Amino acid sequence: MHLPSDSDSASKMDVSHIALLLLVLVCMVSHSAHINFCFGKTYPESPVLELGQSFTATCVLSEDGMRETGATAKDVFWEFRNTRVPEELYTRINDSTVSVTVNVTRSWRTL
Repeated sequence: MHLPSDSDSASKMDVSHIALLLLVLVCMVSHSAHINFCFGKTYPESPVLELGQSFTATCVLSEDGMRETGATAKDVFWEFRNTRVPEELYTRINDSTVSVTVNVTRSWRTL
């Protein structure tokens, strides 16, 4: 049996903390009157992230939320520590679903 070293655990802990912050902020939709809201769910690909690995989060807007607000996947943007994630990293799957894929690196700590 192999037990992770303290440095392995620290790296995974830091990345997990970063992932949690990302998930808290990932699904913000801006629409009329500059109101931020999220009428949908985000789905992480993996709850534990490792440095050097890709992470994908997906936001699925609810039908009720879309009907009430008029928002679509085109209105969703992703943020990390109050900084927008570049739209080049987004994949719009359909009118109600958009995902973002990022490579988890140590530089995330400084974003």
